[in-house]
Amino acid sequence: ERHNGFLAIDNQNVEAYLQTTQKAKAEHVAAYLMSLVFVYLSKGKTNLTFFLDNARTHKKKMKGLLNEYLEMFGVKEKVKIEFEHIPPYSPAMNAAEYFIQLIRKKFLKNIPPNLSIEQVVDGLIPKVQGQALLTPEQMSNIIRRIKRIHTLRNATPIVE
Repeated sequence: ERHNGFLAIDNQNVEAYLQTTQKAKAEHVAAYLMSLVFVYLSKGKTNLTFFLDNARTHKKKMKGLLNEYLEMFGVKEKVKIEFEHIPPYSPAMNAAEYFIQLIRKKFLKNIPPNLSIEQVVDGLIPKVQGQALLTPEQMSNIIRRIKRIHTLRNATPIVE
C-alpha cells in the first residue's frame, strides 16, 4: 500500500508540516495548501510564498482548486499567495529534500521491519508535525546554498 507525503517547511521558524495521504492528486495538494493557509492566517501571516517542484499535481488545476477553496472559506482577500517553481530535476534546490533526508536518517533508519505503513506514518507525524527539526542557522545555510545553486544555474557562461 502506498502513502504520499506532503511536506512544507517554514523557512523563518524552521517548522515542518507533514501530511500523508494515499492519493496525491491536484485536489489533495490544494487541500493541503489550504490547511497551511489557515495555519499562517492564525499566526497573522498574510503573504505566503510556496516553492513547488514540478510535479503534475502542482500545476494549473491545483492552483485553480486552491483559489476556489480560498473563495469558499472566505479568505481570498485576506491572503496573498505566490508560487515559485523549482527547476525540474533539482532536489538540491528544494529545502524539503533536505528535511526528507533528515527524517529518513533521524526517524526511519531503525524502524522495526514488522511495522505496517500505517504504524510508521502514525509514529512519524507527531515527531515531525510543527517541529523545528533544524536550527534557524542550519535553515539559513540551506537557503544560502539553494540561492548559490540558483545563481550558478542562471549565470551566463563565459566563452573564451
